[in-house]
Amino acid sequence: MAETAATTTESAIDLVCPECGYDLRGITSEQCPECGQRIDRAGMSLARIPWSHRNAIGRVRAYWRTNLLVIFRPRRLVEEMVRPVGFADAQRFRHVTVLIAWLPLFVVFVVTLVINWSDATTGIHIPTARFGWFLEAACFFSLLPAAWLALLMISGVGSYFFHPTSMSVLQQNRAIALSYYTCAPLAWLWLPAAFSGIAIAISSTDWGQWNFGQKLWVAAICCAVGFFVAIIAIGWSRTTVLMRRTTHCGPGRSIAMDTCLPVAWILSAVLAMGIPLVLFYISLVIVSFR
Repeated sequence: MAETAATTTESAIDLVCPECGYDLRGITSEQCPECGQRIDRAGMSLARIPWSHRNAIGRVRAYWRTNLLVIFRPRRLVEEMVRPVGFADAQRFRHVTVLIAWLPLFVVFVVTLVINWSDATTGIHIPTARFGWFLEAACFFSLLPAAWLALLMISGVGSYFFHPTSMSVLQQNRAIALSYYTCAPLAWLWLPAAFSGIAIAISSTDWGQWNFGQKLWVAAICCAVGFFVAIIAIGWSRTTVLMRRTTHCGPGRSIAMDTCLPVAWILSAVLAMGIPLVLFYISLVIVSFR
């Protein structure tokens, strides 16, 4: 009961127009005096993000409804700035998305390992070769936690642009929470992962030696690259649009976000992949002394 009262009080203290960000405190009109947007004061007290109601509608349905909402109806997400936004809910959505994005990479990893297992173990009979294979396997397996860490960093790095000091603390917290929902496109990484798996399977079988198989391989690679680029583009556009609409920032901050976000993603991936790279370097040093 105290939580509900606190939320209502916060909403009443920090009421802004969802369209232009105009401060509506003390305004009794049903329209924003700045842009003319109709103000639904009663609806502003209820969250409309499906993930916030997952206990009522089911976790799977709530997740994918929210995922599609972010991708196809980002304006609805912007409107949540005038409603209670649960930071813990946003974090859970982010972690679920990272898990869904990571699982296809795990499957491709297992498929690749199974396909190449016989080749990797053929002829290994001496201790030195076995030790070298062990180091190679350690580097290979380190890719899984590195990929998870990279996805986790990529899904949250955009939030650093969502709290300009010109906004109240409550609005900053809402904007940061909403920024975590923009990682939704990552859940579709199973599409490029699936086509990458098909390409690996074709190249590892007799199909790769036939003309038809080679065409299938090229088509699978093109689909994998196309879906991957589309996912990155959608994630970038949804994050930048949400930042502009929720913070009502100037052109300078908007341009900085547009240019720095892809760089931040790349740096996050490079830092995360430093784990297997370090292990690979150590293995080379150890093997060179044997």
